[in-house]
Amino acid sequence: MNAPKILPWMARRAGIDDAQALRLWQRAATESEQSNGCREGANYHAEAMNRFIEALSVGT
Repeated sequence: MNAPKILPWMARRAGIDDAQALRLWQRAATESEQSNGCREGANYHAEAMNRFIEALSVGT
């Protein structure tokens, strides 16, 4: 799955660079895939985005 196009904007808002945001997104997508068993569907995408937003707010 490609990273969402909004990723750079979210990274700037969180005060991190694009590379760090991409790493956080990849981790969130992997965790969501493991949880859902696939890389498609609304549940997968929603969980991946929620995990990414949570990672941004924690500052990981």
